[in-house]
Amino acid sequence: MTKEVREVKMITIRELIMEFSLPPATIRRVLRTAGFRAPQISNNEGKFGPRARYEWQEGSEELEQVRKILGEYVEKRRERQRKRLGIQ
Repeated sequence: MTKEVREVKMITIRELIMEFSLPPATIRRVLRTAGFRAPQISNNEGKFGPRARYEWQEGSEELEQVRKILGEYVEKRRERQRKRLGIQ
């Protein structure tokens, strides 16, 4: 009998940058404002490098929420730009 190993795809800020055309700092700021916090990286106490990492499992409810929040942010930003330019 063979065990089937399924690889779980993790979505990070890097993928969201490409998906929403936003800078990483803006993505992190918008998510923090919405109450999201990056989970701590285990076994990283006292080491150089990031202490936490924003990443979500593809297909998870939390990732759906992240995409919804960022999508709404992008749409509001576009609306503000249209108003500023006098475009309906």
